[in-house]
Amino acid sequence: MHDETRAPLRFGIAGAGAIARRFCRDVNGHARGAEVVAIAARDQGRANEFARDLGLPHAYGSYEALAVSPEVEAVYVAVIHPEHAGLVRQMLLAGKHVLVEKPAVTRVADWDALVALAHARGLLLLEAMKVMCFPAMRALLQRLPLLPPPRELRAAFGSTQPRV
Repeated sequence: MHDETRAPLRFGIAGAGAIARRFCRDVNGHARGAEVVAIAARDQGRANEFARDLGLPHAYGSYEALAVSPEVEAVYVAVIHPEHAGLVRQMLLAGKHVLVEKPAVTRVADWDALVALAHARGLLLLEAMKVMCFPAMRALLQRLPLLPPPRELRAAFGSTQPRV
């Protein structure tokens, strides 16, 4: 349960694409314990446009500026996957909690190093996997230990997006 007496966790977003826009709308429209207050892009003009469209008070033309911003406590990393590991590391070194779009990294060794860094600095590092919050997934995870080990497993995950 969210403590109503605490100020919301202030998020900045690294990356100004469609997923970042959806994250911003969802958090600012529905979350009680968090708010998006900043956007960072590699281009100041794109950051300014994003901030104007979504009503954010802070727009940065570099990820470094986001990392050092005193206005931001946590960062949602929504850039292309090959850039995740380096950007997550930069944000953790700057003292920011990190929520990173999936897949978080492209190599297991990178994830292990980032988890160790987050732990050493007392920060949260999470991969944005909404399926883990679904009640059906929670029920499945509770029942799995009661089942015999599978001999074979096939899995798929996908979704469709409405055409715009």
